[in-house]
Amino acid sequence: MTERFLPARGPWDTRATLTTLGHHSIPGAHRTDTVSGTHTRVLRIGGHLHIVDLRLTPAGVYWRVRGHDRAAGAPDARTMEPLLRWWFDLDAEIGAIDAHLRGDPLLAGQVADRPGIRITRHADAAAGVLTTILGQQVSLAAGRTFAGRLVAAYGEETAARLRAFPVPARIAAADEEDLRAAIGLTGARARTLRATAALLAEHPGHPDAPHLLEGDVLARLADLPGVGPWTLSIIALRGSGDGDALPASDLVLRRGMGGLTARAVRTAAEAWRPHRGYAVVRLWVEAGSPTSG
Repeated sequence: MTERFLPARGPWDTRATLTTLGHHSIPGAHRTDTVSGTHTRVLRIGGHLHIVDLRLTPAGVYWRVRGHDRAAGAPDARTMEPLLRWWFDLDAEIGAIDAHLRGDPLLAGQVADRPGIRITRHADAAAGVLTTILGQQVSLAAGRTFAGRLVAAYGEETAARLRAFPVPARIAAADEEDLRAAIGLTGARARTLRATAALLAEHPGHPDAPHLLEGDVLARLADLPGVGPWTLSIIALRGSGDGDALPASDLVLRRGMGGLTARAVRTAAEAWRPHRGYAVVRLWVEAGSPTSG
């Protein structure tokens, strides 16, 4: 299949996006090359696995889809373009957002030097939630390692020599001790992962829109043991499209703001409303080490 092109609306700092993709690439499931600007991964769309190849440029994204299952037709632009626009925040009023954030002395220089830093969201909402759970209270590298082990143990291999992230139902049905041992989790964290997977299996969303969470899933997640405010804020930011989400306790964010406490972060961030999430992403980029999730 030949490449198709989807333009971005306004400036797009693809270097920031590719860095984020690279930091969050799951071993064995994703391939990201920040030099060539390419990203490849497997997505389940319409009940079938598809291999998605992307090439990011400041003008927009070139994309193609290869079918893992030859009997299944590849999703067309009517399915892929909304997903890509969501994934890379291509429809954001980025000029207005940047103009607002330029008013903060902490961000002004970076906004001037690097316009168009957008929120990189989850292309697979369920996988995004589960990897965020795996990333709780550990480093980004550790979270990626856990996710890679999960994919290796339970993911389906494809023709691209990449594994698909396992569907939530398979994780929910896994034996708790087997899951704990395969990933290297504590018993409590394995239980949280299985409970989250069970919730997502009950609310799978539309099969042609794997990037969208059902409306009440975030509220239901808040009731699960082991899911805290940081996790909910990260999922709101990257999984629910809340551009004002603020993970105030995030260590990288706090360091980027001079070592403030979470309470002080919330106070200082009032000036960023209603775009606090975009400010957070900018500070992660400035730190050169995006947070886990």
